[in-house]
Amino acid sequence: MLNQIRTIQTSLSKSEKKVAETILEQPQQYLNATMNELANAAEVSEPTIVRFCRSLKLSGYREFRLRLAQDLASQVHYQHSHIDVNDSAATLIDKVISGAISSLSCVRSQLTEKVVDDAIALLSSNQRIEIYGVGGAGIVVSDAQLKFTRLGFNSQPYCDTYLQRVAATMLDENSCVLAISNSGRSMDLIANCKLAKASGAKIISITASGSPLATLSHLHLAVDLDEDDDYLVPIKARIAHMAVVDTLAIGLAVRCKPAYLERLRQANLSLTDKFETRRN
Repeated sequence: MLNQIRTIQTSLSKSEKKVAETILEQPQQYLNATMNELANAAEVSEPTIVRFCRSLKLSGYREFRLRLAQDLASQVHYQHSHIDVNDSAATLIDKVISGAISSLSCVRSQLTEKVVDDAIALLSSNQRIEIYGVGGAGIVVSDAQLKFTRLGFNSQPYCDTYLQRVAATMLDENSCVLAISNSGRSMDLIANCKLAKASGAKIISITASGSPLATLSHLHLAVDLDEDDDYLVPIKARIAHMAVVDTLAIGLAVRCKPAYLERLRQANLSLTDKFETRRN
């Protein structure tokens, strides 16, 4: 929640920025504060607090306090620090794994039921799914394509921005693009998603709130991570994005069409001869 507030802070109205600054300065103080108390502290009106919550894509102030409590609780359990050249292997393990756990806790607190439901419905209603990503997101793109293919979807991954551009112009209203990016600010990726959208395709993004990619998307699944530690950001982002992809894939398998589960079972059966038989 706090990372999400920091991410969208520059895009907020002047009065909403005052709310964001007040919360970021002393988040613990507002865990149990009423809307009126927060409004007085930020020197804004209560309707401004409501708009601020909507800017975070929350249903209201009650959900905001719940998400804030979850965020602060996860920070207590999974704080991590910069990796130092003198760190022992034990310290390194603790810092990297704690960073990964922190990113998963962040995703759990940010994903909302409605946006996940809407994303699953949109993916299942399209004949073709293309998955775009660049740089470190390439691994997640490949992972997503594997999961969707095993469910029987016509899906294609593109990590090369030139191929993305060509493919984007070939899409239509029966297509969907799943765009994955940590920052949501890659100019090539944004340009290619705009082309896909102009071709009639729906855009679902897994990226930072308030980013250009999130703004142009039909649906946005927020992943807002703390970027203070350059060493841990790559693994944190990769694990967070994979967790969102898994949520969508499993949701598609168990909630939309029973045939998807049968396809997954058949895919697993087709690979049984590739493994050594277990011996007692």
